[in-house]
Amino acid sequence: MKFDKYNKATDKEVLLELVSRLSDFTLPDGVPEEIFKAKQASLMEKDLENESNTIMVVKQVGHIIAFIQLETDVDWISGEKYGYISRIIVSESAEGNGLGKKLMTLAEEWATENGYSAVGLNVFSQNTRAFRLYESIGYKTETVKMMKRL
Repeated sequence: MKFDKYNKATDKEVLLELVSRLSDFTLPDGVPEEIFKAKQASLMEKDLENESNTIMVVKQVGHIIAFIQLETDVDWISGEKYGYISRIIVSESAEGNGLGKKLMTLAEEWATENGYSAVGLNVFSQNTRAFRLYESIGYKTETVKMMKRL
């Protein structure tokens, strides 16, 4: 297994395929899967052009099996900059081997190297597998968005 920086020439199509994994859980009420996948693909396409993002890919036998997208964000209360995990995706074939934890450790190292004292992310409450992973390594819920469909 090898960690590499994103290479636009060779990695783009695989990352765009992997982004569909973001809907591999029960989506919130009123969120059609097709629309969600299209939106995620569109956002990913745009993000791949943004050179301020740091994208690390994980390769096994030359094939990408996971990636993490990192960027700088600003806490809306304190104004403090922190490391933000925009996306973390592990291919279905690579699940269950601790790769998610390794990527989260990589994010924390990246944040420390960039002088940040915190790392944050957003996760759908329905994505219980991811939620449990984040809690197991010390992440705490700070805000909760609530919706009522009318």
